[in-house]
Amino acid sequence: MRYSKRMGQVFLQSRRIAEYEVDLLGVPGTVLEIGPGHGVLTKILIDRGFEVTAVEKDRYIFQELQPIRSRNLNLINMDFLDMAPGSYDYIIGNIPYSISSPIIFKLYEFEFQRSVIMVQKEFAEKIAYPNDMSRLHVNAHVRYSVELKRYVSRRNFNPQPEVDSAILVLEKKKYEEPYPMDFLDSVLIQMFSKKRKKLSNIFDICPEDLADKRPSNLTVSEILGLARLLFDSGFSARR
Repeated sequence: MRYSKRMGQVFLQSRRIAEYEVDLLGVPGTVLEIGPGHGVLTKILIDRGFEVTAVEKDRYIFQELQPIRSRNLNLINMDFLDMAPGSYDYIIGNIPYSISSPIIFKLYEFEFQRSVIMVQKEFAEKIAYPNDMSRLHVNAHVRYSVELKRYVSRRNFNPQPEVDSAILVLEKKKYEEPYPMDFLDSVLIQMFSKKRKKLSNIFDICPEDLADKRPSNLTVSEILGLARLLFDSGFSARR
């Protein structure tokens, strides 16, 4: 079996886990699969009656997928991160650990009901229920409702990675803050690059009840409220 260390490729071997992922989607519809690899998920999706668009960056693996072509499968040889946004009922994929964050943010450009993705365990926990607040958690929270469904042992992959994985279910939220997402992210970058400092030492403008708190001790609601205050005051976040 061919794989690329440079691209961080590991391939799910367990049909049982793949069946579980597909079960989380719902009734058959249109589905975008990110990085189909050797087609474990792809074949199940086709058998279940989904209309599958599978985008695979690796041209060698793309060629290996050709024998499973069917009228319900559209294979695309390109990087998902370069893909034009589209509309699907679902998005599914076992995501390369090294590009999990870019993929999470790219997903929001697409229209979908539900996304089921498998990522590194530590990454999933940072999004779903972090011990300390983080830029990643806030950015995910304003975009999605997130549920960590289960952990998956590293033994289910080839080559076997050094860490376990976890399956996340994402459902899009409507973004309702008065400031652009880029503004929020700029605030988060400034905030969490100095996360050991008190907020009063990071921002000139800060609510009195938050002044002595550090970024990692804030709630998402408090962070969004602070961003609103900064935005209304004409604050220009520095990257």
